[in-house]
Amino acid sequence: EARRELVAAGLLVDRSATTVQLPREVALALRQGRTHRSLDVEPPAPETGAARRDAPLTDAAAAETSGLLSLTDKLLLTLEAHPPAVLANGGLGVREVTAVERRLGIDTPAAHLLLTVAHAAGLVEVGAWPGASDGHRWGPTPAADRWQQLPDPERAAELLDAWWSTPLDPDATGTTAPPGRRAGARTGPAAEAGSGRSKRVNALSETASSPTARRRRQELLGELAALGEESGTVEELLARWAWRHPLRRPPAPEAVAGVLEQARLLGLAATPITQRDRWVASPWLVALAEQPEELAATLAEHLPEATSSMLVQADLTAVVPGRPTPELTRLLHTTTDVESRGGATTHRFSERSLRRALDAGHPASEVRERVAAASATGLPQPVEFLLREVAAGHGRVHVSDARAVLVVEGSTEASLFPVAS
Repeated sequence: EARRELVAAGLLVDRSATTVQLPREVALALRQGRTHRSLDVEPPAPETGAARRDAPLTDAAAAETSGLLSLTDKLLLTLEAHPPAVLANGGLGVREVTAVERRLGIDTPAAHLLLTVAHAAGLVEVGAWPGASDGHRWGPTPAADRWQQLPDPERAAELLDAWWSTPLDPDATGTTAPPGRRAGARTGPAAEAGSGRSKRVNALSETASSPTARRRRQELLGELAALGEESGTVEELLARWAWRHPLRRPPAPEAVAGVLEQARLLGLAATPITQRDRWVASPWLVALAEQPEELAATLAEHLPEATSSMLVQADLTAVVPGRPTPELTRLLHTTTDVESRGGATTHRFSERSLRRALDAGHPASEVRERVAAASATGLPQPVEFLLREVAAGHGRVHVSDARAVLVVEGSTEASLFPVAS
């Protein structure tokens, strides 16, 4: 009855049997002619006296970006040596992602982010692989070779720009999404109706792609970059976002925190030690959001240089102080095993690691020459002796006389056991 009276009076307009619309003129009259709750002409300012960006915060962000380069180099070597299988939806399985975590020494969110960035930059893709059951595997692309030859600022700029513009959402990986709906899509009663059973969102799959995630990433970090040297909390960034987009539904605080954490892992944002709830944009985030053509130049001012040498010690260890170059990374990946990680990564030469290098086709003389050239302390005798011993026994074939063959019933394979005469 009330509905019919309001429609007859022109205060509501019928749209369907269950929907009515409030005319714009009536809405303006009820709001006393105002289109917004407030008429602020400037976005909300951050808290007065909060932490600002300083040299230590910039250095911390630069260390994260430097680590991104090192981890990407190691990821390409790992995928080259152990190419993961391709799932039916084109993504990476949980087991394969866990293997990447173990080999690189990183946690699950960092692994998902690293794979996403490398794929978005065109460094990792599905390709034909000899010997694979289905003929295809995930692995490095030819563009990865070109990328590793670039100067470090340009390499970092390509990775950061790829993450900035990709629709892939690393935070969506591992969650569940109903069939037919992309992860990150808006939910609601209509979306839930008839959604059916949920399925897992795998890394680098189509269901992990969401244009909404890309827009949210660029808008929120754009607000952080607009603060310049000022810091902001999740709530302050959301308030600035709501001021700029008054008619849109704001993202959840958890989604904002996820975007900021990804930015921290990439070196685009940092948090002061005394105020962990506040975030500061790195100078190259400001360049990425406002002047993308200046991104590489800004990184060149702050990114620490990579080292091409290591400290080889008599206890068969090699210490790399800082980030190794791609060439040194490949040498260490081929001839050593990681013993500990930290500010300086410790690698260990062993019989197994050196045999792995010889099995890969590298002559012993080449391995010795390359290790000696990269060592800032020369080649200690224990390392040289170990390499000689491994090389002396490498490639030998032991032939034994088999006097009998034992066949086990029910087994698909026959076992050969030499029988003493």
